[in-house]
Order: sequence, then C-alpha cells, then structure tokens
Amino acid sequence: WLNILGNPHYEKTKLYARLAYAPGDGSQKLSLFAHFTEHTGDVGRPNRDFHNDCALVNAAYSKTFGDDWTVQLKAGYRNYDRQWGEDNYPAALSLREHDGVRQEIYLSDLTVNYRHAGDSMLTAGADLQKNSYETYPLANEVRARAYGLFLQEKLVLDRWVFRVGGRANRTHHAYDKIDAQTPELHNRDWSSTLWSA
Repeated sequence: WLNILGNPHYEKTKLYARLAYAPGDGSQKLSLFAHFTEHTGDVGRPNRDFHNDCALVNAAYSKTFGDDWTVQLKAGYRNYDRQWGEDNYPAALSLREHDGVRQEIYLSDLTVNYRHAGDSMLTAGADLQKNSYETYPLANEVRARAYGLFLQEKLVLDRWVFRVGGRANRTHHAYDKIDAQTPELHNRDWSSTLWSA
C-alpha cells in the first residue's frame, strides 16, 4: 500500500523560550520569544527520509510617553528548511537525490498611537518584510520585499465609534533562478493604496 516496505518512522522535537522585561516605572516593555521545531523520519523505504526544521524569533519593545503617546517596535525572523530523499523505486531502492526547500523571512514594524478626546485613538506606522526562497537540486531562487505605510483614526463620540484609515503598499520581486535558468523577467514591482471607513 502506497509502496511502503516497512513501518514509517517519525520524530518531533520542540524547543521554545520566552522572556519579558519591564524596567523602572513600567513605561517600557521588552519581550523576546524563540521557537524551534524539528521533524525527522522516513516514509517506510530506506532512502525516503525527511528532515524539516522550523525556527522563529519575535522581539517587541514598547514605550509610553505620558498618558497619550505609545511607540511600539517589533521585529521577527522565520527560517524554514525542508529536505527529503527520493529513491529509484520500483527499479531500485538506491538513493536518487535529496530535494529541499529553504525559506527565510525578516519582518519589522513601527507603530505610534496617540490617544485624544477621551478614548479616541490615532495610529500611524510602517512595516517591512523581506523574503528569500530557494529549492534544490533544481535551483529556483526568488527574493521578495514588501513595505507599507498606514494611518488610522478611531473617533469615539459618546456611544458612537467612527473609523477611517488608509494604507500604501509597495512590493518588489526578484527572480534569480527559475528551473536552474536565469529568467528573462528579472524583477517586478507593484504598488497599491487601500482605504476603509
């Protein structure tokens, strides 16, 4: 069944840590979170093994100024590395190759909040994300970058809440290798503007 010759094997390892720190009067907060997961095993044939790793780190810092202003800065990192074996079944059980995918993601954002007129809130900020993606042994290499600016107003009037906001996005893709070849189209860019009320 499904060309399995023996019992499949699977192991999972998870590690994580979290740290939070609020010095002084509590107007500042710092937090850090890290996580790692590993999956290993095989699908029931000698050279059909797999090894998948996932690691992430999140960091955040916030600072309040008086009763009305708050600044938040966040950053993150993601790493995904997946590898699996391919054999020559049914002709033979020998190893043909190891295929894999690697992906890295960097994230960051800055947000400023201003409380006014009671519970009303004005929020402004910016964010950035950078990605890289590759496969092997057949090379596909792609990089991406996206960033944006946003502004939102939440106006509270008695029992009424009004919201209006907008966002501007910019995205860039770079195609270094597609099927181990350098493509004619090397990069593309997109821009968009969104709003809601």
